[in-house]
Amino acid sequence: MRIRWVVLALATVMLAACGGAETAEGDNRTESPQATAAPTTVTGRCEKVSSALLNAIAQGLTVTGGGTLRNGYAVKSKDFAEVYMVAADIQGVGAEGDSDIGVWATNSLDGAGLILAVDGRAKEFSDWGHGDTTDANITQSSDGVSEAKECASR
Repeated sequence: MRIRWVVLALATVMLAACGGAETAEGDNRTESPQATAAPTTVTGRCEKVSSALLNAIAQGLTVTGGGTLRNGYAVKSKDFAEVYMVAADIQGVGAEGDSDIGVWATNSLDGAGLILAVDGRAKEFSDWGHGDTTDANITQSSDGVSEAKECASR
């Protein structure tokens, strides 16, 4: 009986914590730096990323006239100890639609870690170092890339 009360109390605390936080339903544009909350699991292995991380990645964008990122999602790769694949929709000159999804790798979801371009879009529209030229050899076929891209495409 005591175990039930402990489980019920923990569930109540967890529900209260979840109910108090509001999240934006829109995109995750880099113009909204106040939204720097920790990532929230959305579906499967995907986590919505913070504006802080999108801002960090966007600092390396090479889109003419500046660019932004929106709808960013991360997936922790099973191929590496501490690598997250981050996919986001690139917005700017030459990347105006919904299908310009780039994928970068990072070792930190708060934007303070190493960032590497993984797929063709990330390499084309940013000047981040290429993951496939590192000793880790992070490529488009690495675990988490396709999952993150799928989540960012929704």
